[in-house]
Amino acid sequence: MARQQNKTIRLIFVTVVLLFMLVVLPLGSWYYLQNGLDYRISTMSELKQYGLLPDLSYRTLDGKNLTTADLRGKVTVTNVLDWHNPTLADAYGTYLQRLHEQFNERADVYFLIHTPDTTKARAFAQQYGLQDSTQCFFLSGTPTEIAALPTNYHLSADALKTHFTLIDTKTMVRKHYDVRDEQQVKRLVEHLALLIPLQKKEEITLKRDLKK
Repeated sequence: MARQQNKTIRLIFVTVVLLFMLVVLPLGSWYYLQNGLDYRISTMSELKQYGLLPDLSYRTLDGKNLTTADLRGKVTVTNVLDWHNPTLADAYGTYLQRLHEQFNERADVYFLIHTPDTTKARAFAQQYGLQDSTQCFFLSGTPTEIAALPTNYHLSADALKTHFTLIDTKTMVRKHYDVRDEQQVKRLVEHLALLIPLQKKEEITLKRDLKK
């Protein structure tokens, strides 16, 4: 009698394990993958196609030329620093520092920081840890070149001073984010992570919160 009960218990146990492996785990995996796919589709649908960058050429602090051709194959985040507004400059510096730390290992992520006056740029780069000359580019520009940026980046002159611009690997302008709105900057992180090319044997983890 006891032996029969033990066999019954073992049979029940084996049946439960098989059901878990053959039914529960596949359903759980499907649900997880489906949610991930739905999230990706939903998030990517927020990106637009405002237009391709024209052929540009800017001088960096190192005296080199950075052109539109150099941005192909890279995901690029741009902004303009207005030294007359220290609050905005600090917001840009704080978020750029966190973005750079998060994507520091990615050679295909560029940060372009335009400034009409480069005299303060080196101190700004040092203050916010943006001295990485392979990823962070402080770009000088003549008044005419700066005046053309709203057209190049497809936003108004006023918004140019308060927004990040996200550009994909084909130099298509995809979206703008108000630096004064932390939720928008967090969304920038998610969009940037989705746009960067996948690397072999690399798992990309989306970090939705910029806070350490």
